[in-house]
Amino acid sequence: MDWDKENNIRGCPSKLSACDKQSFICQITTGKLDNAVEATHFINIIPTPVHPQTVRRTLKDGNFQAIIKKKHPFFKKAHWLACLNFARYHENWTVED
Repeated sequence: MDWDKENNIRGCPSKLSACDKQSFICQITTGKLDNAVEATHFINIIPTPVHPQTVRRTLKDGNFQAIIKKKHPFFKKAHWLACLNFARYHENWTVED
């Protein structure tokens, strides 16, 4: 354990430099990476490999939160128009039709 007398910080120095941290945070915010495991694979090209928990901790320090994305159907404009045409065609139908 190292001791930084100026800042009263204990512990080992970080394996990730500020540039490394900024790099994978940028990749996540732009949508190129989805989660901490993908970011770990992206960042593990450095000489000292890191664990996904290290990446999660860095993301948490950067005010990121783990969320589950809502699943919803992907509708293209053609799907939307087909649904609209179906509704307009059957608008005045009765139960017997």
